[in-house]
Amino acid sequence: RGNQSPSNFPAMVAYLDRMVGEFMARLDSLGLRENTLVLFLGDNGTGVDITSRFKGEDYPGGKGRSHARGTHVPLIASWPGRVPAGTVNGDLIGSTDFLPTLLDAAGARLPDGYPGDGVSFFPQLLGQKGRPREALYAWYASDGGPEAKWEFAMSTRHKLYRDGRFFDLGADPWEQKPLKVEGLTGETATAARTLRAELDRYADARPPELRQERVTAKQAKRAEKEKRKKP
Repeated sequence: RGNQSPSNFPAMVAYLDRMVGEFMARLDSLGLRENTLVLFLGDNGTGVDITSRFKGEDYPGGKGRSHARGTHVPLIASWPGRVPAGTVNGDLIGSTDFLPTLLDAAGARLPDGYPGDGVSFFPQLLGQKGRPREALYAWYASDGGPEAKWEFAMSTRHKLYRDGRFFDLGADPWEQKPLKVEGLTGETATAARTLRAELDRYADARPPELRQERVTAKQAKRAEKEKRKKP
């Protein structure tokens, strides 16, 4: 499978390590290291054919999957004298949080009325408590189309899908035993209601015209494909 082959994985990791090292060395040579916040973020889980090591155990890849092996990715921050070295933070962070975070780091601010939903995690980078997210929302379509392959809201302990599946991630991290929301009580029931509110918040987040554009483009692509098949 070309460059997707598991046999290429060690070389790809080694090359990435080399590129990051060269980048950091360049910052040092330019005298910019002390004034630069460096953020390293993974874009998705490792391919399903790859097994890595994490916390001393085998860790199968989960690219394209909705559980932690597909969505929980590395985020490493480095800024000498500002970001405490050797610390780990377990707060929820999503990609929409990067814009407000970088603006915070630069001493700038979002425009008044900005409609984004990101939350700055710059205070956490400095070792402060900040304003940790209570929930994180995700919507994913592998083909880029209008229909979600999966959609969910999650906290650090629980996860609720749009289709009603609910998981206790502490007891079931790989989401193998869905719980019935109707039978939940106490704090778990409260968590389910909070996540349902988060899903409701984004129920109409995608404009109808965007959906129609996706459908039309998909139909045109399919028609062109069928046209090529004809003799």
